[in-house]
Amino acid sequence: MVADLPGDAYFGGLTTTEITRFLVLTAVAADGTTRRAVTIASLTGDPADRLDRVLAEQINTPDKFLQFLMLLLGLGSSAEVAGPAAAGGSIALWRRGGTGVLELLLAALADRPAQLDELAGLVGQLAATERGRAALPEGFLELWQQVDQVRRELAQTGCAHERA
Repeated sequence: MVADLPGDAYFGGLTTTEITRFLVLTAVAADGTTRRAVTIASLTGDPADRLDRVLAEQINTPDKFLQFLMLLLGLGSSAEVAGPAAAGGSIALWRRGGTGVLELLLAALADRPAQLDELAGLVGQLAATERGRAALPEGFLELWQQVDQVRRELAQTGCAHERA
């Protein structure tokens, strides 16, 4: 038996999106018996934008982006968010005048700006590459630039606040 002692481990050669706190530990006994366990490690020195990169890699279509946006901004909102099944797909939500999307963005801007801070990292990651921009619904980046400008101005003037 090994005492619970802190230890350090270094794993090199990983891409940013492969970095995780979850480790699979494998122990093999002399008789060949193998046991595995998953543990959560302390992660230090990881890139500040690691989670944004992981999300950007997974959110690779306009449908997935809108589903994520509606989930992120719909949480903590009293507004009822129409899901893709109710609208014939999330792209249909966007193309029908952005039903729910503009309202969720503006409500978050007014009541929950921290949610937009989180979204800003993801949109920045997606907007940085051609592949990422293809995952954004047509016209969203232009809308986001306006919302983001107001978000940053509110943060600078100290007017942004969280409501309970």
